[in-house]
Amino acid sequence: MPYLASAIALIFVIASGEGLLLLLRLRSSEGSVPSRMCAAFAAGIAVCATWSFLLALLHVRATAFLLAAPVILYPVGRIAGRRGAAPETAGPARGPSPKLLAAAAALVAAAESTYVFHQAWIRPVHGWDAWRIWSFRAKVLFVERGFPADFFSSDWAGFPGYPLGIPFVEAFLAQAIGFWHGPAVKMLFPLFYVALLWTAYALVRNRSGRRAALIGLLLLAPAPLLVHHGTVAYMDLPLSFFLLAAVFYGTRWRESGSRGDLLLAALHAGFLPQIKNEGLPLYIVLTAWFVWSARRERGLLRKAALWLTASLPFCLPWLLFKYVAGVPDSPYHALSFPGFPALAARLADILRLTAINLFLSGSWGVAWYSLLLLFIPGRPRGAGAAPFVLAGGALTFAAAYLFTESYSFLLNGTALARNLLVLLPLAVATGLSGLGGAPARSATRPVEEKRRS
Repeated sequence: MPYLASAIALIFVIASGEGLLLLLRLRSSEGSVPSRMCAAFAAGIAVCATWSFLLALLHVRATAFLLAAPVILYPVGRIAGRRGAAPETAGPARGPSPKLLAAAAALVAAAESTYVFHQAWIRPVHGWDAWRIWSFRAKVLFVERGFPADFFSSDWAGFPGYPLGIPFVEAFLAQAIGFWHGPAVKMLFPLFYVALLWTAYALVRNRSGRRAALIGLLLLAPAPLLVHHGTVAYMDLPLSFFLLAAVFYGTRWRESGSRGDLLLAALHAGFLPQIKNEGLPLYIVLTAWFVWSARRERGLLRKAALWLTASLPFCLPWLLFKYVAGVPDSPYHALSFPGFPALAARLADILRLTAINLFLSGSWGVAWYSLLLLFIPGRPRGAGAAPFVLAGGALTFAAAYLFTESYSFLLNGTALARNLLVLLPLAVATGLSGLGGAPARSATRPVEEKRRS
C-alpha cells in the first residue's frame, strides 16, 4: 500500500504539471510523448514544491488533500488550454538507427533503470546527507505539516539555508501514504534517473542524430555514480536533471524559435535555486547564455520578459524568504580571499583531484571520456547551450572551492564527485555534439523567422 499511495501521489504531481503546461499553452517543438512526460514531471515537481512552500509560509496546516489541490490545474488546462492552442509542430529529423546499437542501448538503459527502481524499492534512505539533511527535513515537514517554530534558527535539521523544493515533494508523498515510509517516499528519485536518461538522449539526438544519441545513452546509463544516485535521496540528481532539461529546451528554442521551448527552458532553470544552493549560480549561467544567444535578435526585451515570467515565480519566493527572514546560510558558503599563494595551491588541488575523479576513480565508467572526442582533428564543433553551460557550471564549482570554505569538501572527497555528477550529462552531450553531422531542424524555425520579417 505505501508504494501504491506514493505512485498515486506522483501521478497527481505529473497531472498538475501537465495541467500547468496546458493552461499556459506550452508546447515544445520536440513533440515526442516521452519528452512531454518529462516536462510534465518537472513542472509538477516545481508546482508541488512552490505550492507546499506557500502553504507553509501562510501557516496553513498541510494535509494530503490540500497538498494535492494543484491537480485541479489538469482539468482547467484541458478546457482553457485548448482555446487558441498552437498547432503541433514537427519533431526532429530521426535519421537512420543501427538496429544492433539501438537494441544494445535499449537493453542497457532498461536493465539499469530496473536495477535503480529495485534498489530504491528495497532500501531505506541512506547516505549521510540524504538521511541527516534532506530527507530528515522532509520528515520534519511531514510530521509538523509545515515549519516548526525553530526550523530556521538552529542546525538541528541540517543547514537551515538549504532549499526545500524536493523535501517538500517528499513530504507530500508521505502525506499521501499516511506515515513516513522511506523507500516509498524516495521512489521519486528513480524517476529523475529515467527522465535524465531520456532528456540526454533527446538532446544528443537533436544535435547529432540518433547514432550519437544511442552512444550517449550507452555511456550515461551504466555510469556507477549516476546509477547510485538514482537509488538514494541526494539532491544532485534532481539538480542535474533540471539543468539538463533547461539546456535541452534552450537548444530547441535556438533551433526552432518556438515560444514554448523558451518558456520550458526558463521554467526548468527557475526551479534550480529551490533544489540546492548551487542552483542560483547555475540559473545565472543559463540566463547569461539566454541573453548572449538572443542579443542580436529582434524582440530581445519581449523574450527576456518571457524568460523572467516563466522562471522567477519558481525561484523568487524561496530567495526572497531567505533574505527577508534572515535565514542563515552555511558558514562553508561565506566568501573569502585566502591570498594568492593559497589560491594557487587550491587551484592545483582542483585540477589534480578533478582529473583523478574524472578518469581514474572508476565512479563514472567511461562516460567522461566522451570529452576526449573534442580533440579529434577536423571534427565539427557543436553549438548550442551545452558547451556554454558546461563551462559556466565548471567555473561556478571551481570558484566555490577557490573562494569559500567549501574547499574542505574538495579535500575530503564529499562534494567533488556530486558536483561533477551535475555536469556529467552536459559533458556527454558536448563531447558527442556535431559527430552525426548537421543538427536536426524543427519545422517551426522558418515560421518564426517569417513572422519576424
